[in-house]
Amino acid sequence: MEKHDNDTLNHQDLFHRGTNFRSFEYFGSHKAVVDNVGGAVFRLWAPNAIGVSVVGSFCDWEFPGVTMDKISEKGIYEVFIPGIEVFDSYKYAITSNEGEVLLKTDPYAYHFETRPSNASKLYDLSEYEWKDGEYLKRNKNRLSYD
Repeated sequence: MEKHDNDTLNHQDLFHRGTNFRSFEYFGSHKAVVDNVGGAVFRLWAPNAIGVSVVGSFCDWEFPGVTMDKISEKGIYEVFIPGIEVFDSYKYAITSNEGEVLLKTDPYAYHFETRPSNASKLYDLSEYEWKDGEYLKRNKNRLSYD
């Protein structure tokens, strides 16, 4: 199933060209509202996968979890999971072309479990209060190699 809205196509096109310098805004997990239902959208690039699902605390880590839809021929997967909350833990369950299911941490996640655990956690950066204003102001004109 291919999605064809302009924002999606732009993110995907730039990503595959290697020029999407804000891919973290598209891939990973992001709080979302779909049809007036709160939850999160998950996106992952897994070009050689046979299938991908999301498992986590929201489903008691039961397989298969929530199956993701392949939304591009180049291996981008997506799913909206209603009711998932900030700090819920999750991993991607990726089925390889050999049929092996691999549990993988989200490479675009903003938050993770504390070691030795290693699951990703849903987190909403818009709720984070940045406190680096003075630092940014002070270093605005500083060259990175100083």
